[in-house]
Amino acid sequence: MTTKFRWFSALLVIVFFYLLILVFGVTAKRETDKYLDTSADISSDSNIANLTIADKHFAIPKNHIWAKRDWKGGERTGTNLHAVLPEMEGYSELKKVLFMPGSQEFVRILLRAKGLPSLNPPVWVTSEQFYTAHVIYNGKIVKEEKLDNGLTRQYVADGKMGSGEHATPYDVHAHYEVYTARHGDEFYWVQCVPEGKVIYPSCNTTFFYSDHILVRYSFSKKQLSNWKQIDLKVKKLISDFEVTNINIEKDRNESLRER
Repeated sequence: MTTKFRWFSALLVIVFFYLLILVFGVTAKRETDKYLDTSADISSDSNIANLTIADKHFAIPKNHIWAKRDWKGGERTGTNLHAVLPEMEGYSELKKVLFMPGSQEFVRILLRAKGLPSLNPPVWVTSEQFYTAHVIYNGKIVKEEKLDNGLTRQYVADGKMGSGEHATPYDVHAHYEVYTARHGDEFYWVQCVPEGKVIYPSCNTTFFYSDHILVRYSFSKKQLSNWKQIDLKVKKLISDFEVTNINIEKDRNESLRER
């Protein structure tokens, strides 16, 4: 009787640990699949993904999106896009070499929600205000160098991160070169990684697309002389992707009917 009880107890322990391992494995696979489904990836699929970000709706071809989760569409706090110059095309097998590290034609774009339209007042600021507060950190311009490409390189001192008694000195030039310009009535700024700091130096800038959407995009430093054309192309691309509520609702209804 004792021997049988021991065997039975041992069997129960084995079954318990088997079920525990099974549950753990299923859970781990589910979480891994969820992670992989949201990770960065590329697609040559040009079908549309309908995305709602803050106060705007966008119909974006999937080959312009490099996050799997966003291919499904829906409400998002932001999305990552990519395109190649000069036509701002999305990914295709024919042009895949242009999307690889070091490509001079590659442009990466981030659309990010800032605040909730239903809860927060507009958080939009001008490019010049953003530049002063978040690029040169309210520093002083101590020298300017005008370039042939229409940009002016800025040399900044006394930048401070934070405010009041908690403000700390910030070296604006520790990681970037800073340039500004005006085209028309618009203020433009861009910061670039110095040559030799990384293998493929890039430049980036940020602006508000709407009251609640911030856009940050980057491009190869070798394209710096084309800054004006790139800025116009990025803004046009995002504008072309924007749609009205009516179009989004129509697409959703058509999607439901197909189901």
